[in-house]
Amino acid sequence: MIVESKVCTYATSTGLERALGLWVTLVGHYQSCEYKVSDRIKSDTTLVYCVGGSGKAFLGGKNLLVHPGDVLLLPAHLSYDCSSHPEEGWDIWWVRFEGSYALQLLDWLGLSVESPLLHVREHAEILSHFRTILELL
Repeated sequence: MIVESKVCTYATSTGLERALGLWVTLVGHYQSCEYKVSDRIKSDTTLVYCVGGSGKAFLGGKNLLVHPGDVLLLPAHLSYDCSSHPEEGWDIWWVRFEGSYALQLLDWLGLSVESPLLHVREHAEILSHFRTILELL
């Protein structure tokens, strides 16, 4: 049985970050067997990295299955639903951010409303980056 665990840190952007066009607004880690949000809209963009369990999302008219090693894009100002698998839960890391350069990076990765899911496999380096961002904020 998964015990719910949530850790997150909010951030305030600096003038330099705004000038560079990329700033983090929130980063966190969440483990849960009963996670569910419906019709959520955020003012910033979120990248979710699944490292365990599974879940599903409804975004841009598409039903998406999220598995370990998947990165899910939740674009700003767009309604979405997300839920963890009811029996196995999920273990996710996320980062929320804003800025014009952020949109260019997402385009470079091939992530968009039309293609919001990217399978990158499980990488220790990706997880390390999420932990570093959490520690630095």
